[in-house]
Amino acid sequence: MKIKLINFNWIPMTDGTSFSETRIVGEHGITDIRGFAPRIEGDRWNYLVKYADGSSERIFNINRVLYFGKEERNNKEK
Repeated sequence: MKIKLINFNWIPMTDGTSFSETRIVGEHGITDIRGFAPRIEGDRWNYLVKYADGSSERIFNINRVLYFGKEERNNKEK
């Protein structure tokens, strides 16, 4: 399934709210997000975020992953 959004580094705030960083495909030059399972003991799940300029970042400490729905995928491929 194709990933649409990830939230990471969730932090609870003292006022009862919370904060987390977000990466969304299609915003701020993000072209793709892919998840990678741990390969050896000690590794963690991580997500590679690719940008239109060819750069990328690997993110750990994921709190939420949102996938494209079937209709969204079909509309983007047209």
